[in-house]
Amino acid sequence: MRHQRILRELALFRLTLRKLGPLYFVPHLFLYGLIPLLGAGYLAYHGDGENARGLIFYDFQKFLPFFGCWWVLFGLASYVEGSASELLQVYRPSLLGLFWLLWFWYLLHMAVLFGGFSLALENYWLDFPLLAIQSLAFAGVGFFLLCTARNLLAPFLTTRFSPCSLERIFSASATCFPSAGWNIFHSWFSPTGR
Repeated sequence: MRHQRILRELALFRLTLRKLGPLYFVPHLFLYGLIPLLGAGYLAYHGDGENARGLIFYDFQKFLPFFGCWWVLFGLASYVEGSASELLQVYRPSLLGLFWLLWFWYLLHMAVLFGGFSLALENYWLDFPLLAIQSLAFAGVGFFLLCTARNLLAPFLTTRFSPCSLERIFSASATCFPSAGWNIFHSWFSPTGR
């Protein structure tokens, strides 16, 4: 009984991934194409591993959290918008199980990327929990907005073009405020007034 339910969930998961069509391969192009290509370019340009490691980590923070919500948004969009969404909601009242399956599938792809980088360059596994939490936050925000707004455009644009997105908050090299505006804001609240 329980194993039949698990097999049914996995079959639905496979159909959800097949339904994506060419959109399924977009994160693959970035994870296994663009990021390793940029990493090799950074190593060739800088020569030393320290500058290249920082730039590679910056690219990890730039691309990996956003693509954590890619399969979640496009895979679950038919459940909340479209002509048969009411029928799908009756058949499947909760989308949380499918959300977790899609996110864990993306986490496995991230682990393969980190394994490849740790074999070829340096060990990036210490950064993996941070990027996994960031990708879960992006996927969670996108899933929440997808279910509340009942369309795909609002969560996709919010997770991609938010001015103070999580990748900037968690990044040490970038801030949410422009540098001139931050200096003025900081001078108002500093005890010395500078």
